[in-house]
Amino acid sequence: MHADSEADAVVDLLRAAQTVVAANRMAWPDALFLTGFSQGGHATLAAQRLLETAQIDGLTVTAAAPIAGPFDLAAISFPFALEGGSTASSLYLAYMVDAYANIYGEALDSALRAPYAAKVPELFDGQHDGDTIAAALPRQPREMFREEFLQTYESDAPNWLRERLIDNSLYEWAPRAPIRLYYGSLDVDVSPREAEVETRRLHERGGRVSSVDVGAVDHDGSVLPAAQKALAWFDELTPQGAVR
Repeated sequence: MHADSEADAVVDLLRAAQTVVAANRMAWPDALFLTGFSQGGHATLAAQRLLETAQIDGLTVTAAAPIAGPFDLAAISFPFALEGGSTASSLYLAYMVDAYANIYGEALDSALRAPYAAKVPELFDGQHDGDTIAAALPRQPREMFREEFLQTYESDAPNWLRERLIDNSLYEWAPRAPIRLYYGSLDVDVSPREAEVETRRLHERGGRVSSVDVGAVDHDGSVLPAAQKALAWFDELTPQGAVR
């Protein structure tokens, strides 16, 4: 959930694709569409923001369609996951907090209590699958955290995680390309409020943004109906005769 890293990775992949296309003497598509699911939804908007502010030659976003993505990490995403509505909530938070501690040089044990401060880096060593990691963590995410850390997070006291989550949220910008935010109304992994609030905030900044409820489906269940709707929308926006 580190916006700059996500955006850089997407741009690097697009540049690599341009190199492959040129080497094979093919035409680069006239339209560039971005989409991603869950964390990929966050990465989608992070990449769009970078592409629209950096103005990289040959990489102009036509439209973006994040699916079930988190955007207001500090005020919506973290508190929602902390409620433990999903069986994966503890896994999500452990993964994110461990990453942020590494990226920003913070002590993991300032946020997580024993034994999780020591256990979490071992779980995310690339050798454990999701089920194994989830089984090693408490079902209720609050049990992983130091109580005083949560108290400062939920008050106006200084808290490094809240500050970094604000830094990596994606609502204080004015998108140029149109955006449709897809979500399922029964999602317990990412709050449906994410799409609704993000739509309002970006619209207030002049963005052409709308949210689309794909129905009474959960997180994983939103992928297929959302992808179908996004593809149909992309087709509507593709210029006649454009190379895709």
